[in-house]
Parts: sequence; C-alpha cells; structure tokens
Amino acid sequence: MTLELPLRTTRLLLREFTRADLPALVGWSTDARVTRHLLYGPRDARAAARHLDTVIATQASQPRRNWELAITQATSPQPIGACDLTLNQPDELEVGYLLARAHWGCGYATEALRAIIDAGFSQLGITRIVATTAVENIRSAGVLERAGLCWEGLLRRHARGRGRVWDVNLYSIGREAWVPEIVE
Repeated sequence: MTLELPLRTTRLLLREFTRADLPALVGWSTDARVTRHLLYGPRDARAAARHLDTVIATQASQPRRNWELAITQATSPQPIGACDLTLNQPDELEVGYLLARAHWGCGYATEALRAIIDAGFSQLGITRIVATTAVENIRSAGVLERAGLCWEGLLRRHARGRGRVWDVNLYSIGREAWVPEIVE
C-alpha cells in the first residue's frame, strides 16, 4: 500500500516528519493540555526525541502499516500538529490527530482528518475508517463528526495508559458513506 505524500488541503500540508520538526514536537508533547486525553502523558524533550526517532524509522517500513504525519500550514514548514493512520486490518484504518494549543479552534483538525480519510479510501483502498476518543473528550468527538465519522458505540475498558483504563467512544465511516470535498 502506498500513500502519496504530501497530502494537500486548502490550508494545510500533511507530510512525513523530519528531524528538523523536533522543536515543534517537543512543544506540543510537553503540553499537558494537549496530551490530557491521550494514552501517553506529557513527554519530556528526551522522550519526544525518542518518539520522533521511532516515527522516522517507521517511514522505511515495508509493508507500511502506520503513517504519522506532520500537519503544517500550507504557507509555513513549521508543524502545528500531527495526524496518524494505522492499518489495523487489511480493509480498516484507524486515524487520529493532535494540534498544538495555539491552533485549536481554527478548523485545522477537521481539515486534516478529512484529508487522511479521503487518502485512506482513494489511495489505500480501505473500506472502513475508525477513530476512538476518550469519553470525556467532547471537543474531539465534535471534530470526528465534522470530519464525517459517525458515533458507533462505547467501548468500555478499551485502552490502558497513564496508569488507568480508558473508556472510549468509537466513530467510523465506510467508503460508501464518504463524500469527498469538491475542489473547483
């Protein structure tokens, strides 16, 4: 499976991470407000650097089953967040995202998610895309719905992280329900 990168939207560019992205990654990884609904904690700079090393090493994986992409504004190379695509099964992709706090509320998360959902269906040939969010993360649920996913159910005790067990809401969309953006 091949994902043609970068992915472009009206305002964003989604691309592979590079080592030059470390300062931005450290910025959001160390922010407790950005990571409060994620399975991992805030990460210190050293842990963020190790994570970036893992992301970059994964870029050479064959066959590739995971893409973690930097989200940048189309006018700047500086990452403002990240999104990921993980092939859970041959026909199912799990997607996720995060944004640096300074870029919350601008519609960037919805725009990035729509781009990776479209790429999953059109480039990877996936038939179903899923996402999960912590039950208390109401804002992320709204982003998922605006991106086109529908609530499917509550998964009790679904994930472990940060010393606790998490209940999550499951969202999904099938290829037959996807309506891509019309670009004129």
